Amino acid sequence: MWATLHVNDTEIGVQVLWAFSHILDWDKEAMDLVMENATLQTISHRLSHPSTDMRRAALRVLGNICSGPVDYVEKVLASGCIPTLQAWVRPHFEDQELLKEACWLLSNVAVGPTEHIQLLIDAGLVKQLVDVCSDCPARIVACIC
Repeated sequence: MWATLHVNDTEIGVQVLWAFSHILDWDKEAMDLVMENATLQTISHRLSHPSTDMRRAALRVLGNICSGPVDYVEKVLASGCIPTLQAWVRPHFEDQELLKEACWLLSNVAVGPTEHIQLLIDAGLVKQLVDVCSDCPARIVACIC
């Protein structure tokens, strides 16, 4: 399954990412298995894929990982996803589902240590989250709070 992360077939890639997402929901052992074998840079790179389905699936995987141990969150943050999140986390972003998932991922990061919160502040994402809270539907704001 790990090798299929690098396949150019969008449909296969989307299904593999959703499989990872569901595996990550199981328990810590499942998360450890994904973290040992998956390439987070490859998953983060999928955030800029032309397919909305691919972007959503990749974001869900990264969000699930960010609900795990601090060292896993740090690996996600180091994987290059921050610039994409900066582009998506803003009021009136055209894809409300991506915005909701991005806010959820960032809320998982924000419950971590001070260094994670400082990274969000330095990237301008805390201000962007505040802006989203003041001008988005309640279902999106609920992902932040």
